Amino acid sequence: MPLPVAPLLAHKVELDGTIGATLHIEPNDTPRAGEPALTWFALTKRGGASVTLTDCDCQLAVFSQSESEPVLEPELKAVNAEGYEDIPGADINFPSVGAYELVLTGAPVSGDGFEAFELRFSVTVAAGQAAVPEMEGAQEAQGDGGAEGEPTGATREAEIRATETAQLGVEEDKSSGESKVRSRTSFTIGIGVLAAAAGVGLAFRRRK
Repeated sequence: MPLPVAPLLAHKVELDGTIGATLHIEPNDTPRAGEPALTWFALTKRGGASVTLTDCDCQLAVFSQSESEPVLEPELKAVNAEGYEDIPGADINFPSVGAYELVLTGAPVSGDGFEAFELRFSVTVAAGQAAVPEMEGAQEAQGDGGAEGEPTGATREAEIRATETAQLGVEEDKSSGESKVRSRTSFTIGIGVLAAAAGVGLAFRRRK
């Protein structure tokens, strides 16, 4: 005998033993990568009685199509939705676009009422809203420098001016040094000429 499940739009329904569940992911069962989505499971026992999170020792695991280990293990919380109260739910932030499987396992807290179960739901995650404007704004704020750590246009210009000034200072120092050498050389030559003239005069006087 199939389990009676309340009509909930086009939500996904899975059955295991004496337990059935309807899955809903907001909004419109179309989760988007990088955007937290409220996900809940309307658990019902055979006969139509609702199973609350308090009645169930439940765990949720999220598997990607390419991974054998769960990529997420969201913490379950009690959710009220579409006439159901305190049913298992969680906020799931799917990391990327692609196919996933939600695995909800549970057992009765009191030891009776329903059998332990494992329910598997296939989910396709669409692309989320990319934060392109924020990235472009950040690049414009950095100016001509682009990536962090690179100098801006103003910084490059200041560096070039500083380099030119330093080179000019070196050239001036060289020019000053050459001028000083020329001055010392001229002074030495002048002293030599005077000394030579004095020697010639002294010799002339001795001859007389």
